[in-house]
Amino acid sequence: MKKWLQKSIDRLMALLKEGTTPTKLGWSVATGIGIGLSPLIGTSTILCVVVGFIFRLNHPAIQISHLILSPFQFPLLFFFIYAGEKVFNQPHIVPKIIQEVRTGAFSPFATLETYWTSFWQAGVVWLIVAIPAVIVLGLILSNVFTRAQKKMEIVQ
Repeated sequence: MKKWLQKSIDRLMALLKEGTTPTKLGWSVATGIGIGLSPLIGTSTILCVVVGFIFRLNHPAIQISHLILSPFQFPLLFFFIYAGEKVFNQPHIVPKIIQEVRTGAFSPFATLETYWTSFWQAGVVWLIVAIPAVIVLGLILSNVFTRAQKKMEIVQ
């Protein structure tokens, strides 16, 4: 896992060396992180492409950062469902879904059809959390990549 994470960071730094601006790289990585944590499982890759195209971001950077977080996407789905239930004052369905998974009765399409309301509410909560987080992270990472670029220039 450590080698895979280091390879991903090396690829991001290579994008910086190849001419991607630190600001564009920072916003691209932040966007990929925000989308990578979405409860919209199965749509994040396409969402990265669409958002990257709209905001003219670096597609490899978005995809790399979104894929780094993919192991956390499924567990966070339950967090966002639970938060959506609290925000929208809905009954708690996560134990029902966990029971379906344990018994082998879980079917993504049937679950989506049955619990559609909980999933869109989870998406709303994700947007409420992700948009400010991406903005803050974008500003921070732009600064981090600017400093990294300056260090690389000094070394060369």
